[in-house]
Amino acid sequence: MSEIKVVDKGGDSLTLIDHDGFRLPKFWGTLNFQGLKEAKFRDDDIFICTPAKSGTHLMRQIITFIIGGVTDSFITSGPPGNFLEAFSMEFHDKAPSPRVFFTHLPFNLLPRDILVKNCKLMFCLRNPKDQAVSYFHHTKGIKLYEYDGKWENYLDMWLEGKIDYGNWFDYVQQLEKAIENHPDLPIHLTFFEDIKENPVREIKRLSQFLNLNISDQVVHEIALKTDFNTMAGNKNVHRPAFFHNDFNMLRKGQVGDWKNWFTVAQSELFDSIFQERMKNSKLKFSFVLE
Repeated sequence: MSEIKVVDKGGDSLTLIDHDGFRLPKFWGTLNFQGLKEAKFRDDDIFICTPAKSGTHLMRQIITFIIGGVTDSFITSGPPGNFLEAFSMEFHDKAPSPRVFFTHLPFNLLPRDILVKNCKLMFCLRNPKDQAVSYFHHTKGIKLYEYDGKWENYLDMWLEGKIDYGNWFDYVQQLEKAIENHPDLPIHLTFFEDIKENPVREIKRLSQFLNLNISDQVVHEIALKTDFNTMAGNKNVHRPAFFHNDFNMLRKGQVGDWKNWFTVAQSELFDSIFQERMKNSKLKFSFVLE
C-alpha cells in the first residue's frame, strides 16, 4: 500500500491509499484490507453493502433498530467498529453475534467466505448523479482527503473512476453479475430512493429478509426514527476531529439534489455515459421522485 495524490484537471489533489491499483480512503484501508479476502466469517453475519454515500448511514440505523429494537440512541458518525475494511479481523472477532458489518467494497473484493457461509448481504444503491454530488461534499468535508477542488473537476474524476473505491459502474455491474452467477446467495437489493419514497414498505422487506417478524407498530416507529430530519437533528452524534467544522455526514438526504449541481452539458454527458455503461443492466434508477 502507498499513499498517492490524484490531481484533478484544475490542479487540486486528492490524497488516497493505493493497494495494487485499488484506491481507498486515506483514513481506512491500511488496517484490514490486505487479509480480508481470505478472512473467515460466521454463518449469521450480516453485511450492509453500498457504494459510499448511497444510504449507508440510513441502512445501518434501520438494521440496528430491526435487530436491537427501537431506542433513543443513534449510531454515530465517528469511526464505526463494524466498518469491515477499517478494522482488523482480530477486532471484529471479539464482537458478539449477530455481527452487522458495512462495507463499500465491490463484490469482487468481498471475502470469499461469503460464498460458502449463510451470511446475508444487503445492498443499497442510489442514483449515481446524487451519489456523485454527495461524494463530492463528503470528500471536501473530510480533512484527510486534503481536497479543495471544484465540482466540475471532481465529476471528471468520478466518471473516470479515479476516486476512492473506484468506478460506480464497475460496482453495479459486479453486483448484477453476482446475483446472476450465485442465485442461491442470500442477497437483498434495495434503493435509497425507494426507502425515501416508502420507508414502511422497505423496512418490512428488510425485516422479512432477516427473518425477523417485527410488528407494524415497530415498523412505523423505525420509519419515524430514521426520517432524515430526525437523524440529522440528533445532537449526540460524534463529530470526529478530521471533519471540517461545516461538514455533516448527513447533509441533505434528498432525491434530485443533483439538479442543483449539474450543468445541462454535464448532465447530458453523464446521461450518455450512463446509457452506454448500463445498456445491459436490468436495474432501474430514480433520478427524481414523482
